[in-house]
Amino acid sequence: MEEFPVEIISNILSRLSVKTLFQLKIVCKLWCKIIDDPCFGFQQLAQSGEEFTLLMHLSDKSQKRELINLCQLKNNAELLKLKAISVSPRLQALSCSCNCLLCFKNSDDPWTVTVFDVLREKKFTVPNGAITRMRKGYTVKYGLGWDSSSKNYKVVRVFVEHQVYNLVAEVQTLGTNSWREISSGKNPSCFLRGRPVFAFGALHWMAESLHENDYFHQKPRIISFDIAEEEFYFTPAPDFGYGNAELFHLADLGGCLAMADCSSNTQIEIWVLRKKDQWLKECRIGIKASNNGQVEVIGLWKPDEVLLRCSNQYFSYNPIKDELKYRHNRIGGSIDPDTSILDICSHKLSLVSCTKLWEIDGENG
Repeated sequence: MEEFPVEIISNILSRLSVKTLFQLKIVCKLWCKIIDDPCFGFQQLAQSGEEFTLLMHLSDKSQKRELINLCQLKNNAELLKLKAISVSPRLQALSCSCNCLLCFKNSDDPWTVTVFDVLREKKFTVPNGAITRMRKGYTVKYGLGWDSSSKNYKVVRVFVEHQVYNLVAEVQTLGTNSWREISSGKNPSCFLRGRPVFAFGALHWMAESLHENDYFHQKPRIISFDIAEEEFYFTPAPDFGYGNAELFHLADLGGCLAMADCSSNTQIEIWVLRKKDQWLKECRIGIKASNNGQVEVIGLWKPDEVLLRCSNQYFSYNPIKDELKYRHNRIGGSIDPDTSILDICSHKLSLVSCTKLWEIDGENG
């Protein structure tokens, strides 16, 4: 293989899946160097397209440790474990994921987050910097997004002031040590709920209005933060009418922003944002739970199936066949008996990392 030009080898490798490429890194130093090159990540993404896996955050009680499992579905609907990575229990909650990077809030310091490269098994603690709001009276939300214009990852920290719920964001470009304060400007006050979804170059949260008189009788709202422009804006939600705000939530369906309407006692509707202002109804699932508010849309199980969780039980729904299947044994069977699932989400695999993070004073996992 040494007689082939590097350009030809790179072109051949770029047509392979991320899973295969990480298996091939051990073949020789040249292949490893090519695959780790930042430019190759963009080339591979353009050639092979996006790949989605299930990411499971696990607690191993016997070993007193926590794990990150990356799993991919095989043709026979069995889960294939691609990677099992031990992580510190300090990484308490997964705040957001973007490409191969995960953003965790630290359990012993809510003002500190750790960015973890799940493919390269490296981590970096984001410097705190000069924080002006490290005091009581604020709730903090974190997000991680990719700025395609500058080719940079950015961590977003949103402070929600109690009582008035004004939004103020701080942004740090990964690889730098400084936070920039971004005001929400003229945007109305609101409370952010749940984990953000990164889509269309922005982070999206469910927003609960404080101007509605009745919390259980208001329209669902989405507030978004543009990663490139570094500004807040409202994304129009489907017109569901008024209802309990907690019965609507966001999800990532194959890289698209989706909203689940669980307000009915007999069905769940899933809508997908195909363009920045065009929602399409993806499916309507006939399901009767004791409380449909306990049903959560996790992401894709297959390209044509949606994965759901209800009271720690897992199901998949095929909208073409209108078929709901029990999947708990498939998911539970892929982990050891002594482990329990802390969190599970759909995750996009990509080689596009933040290489300059690993060139500065970070922590290697």
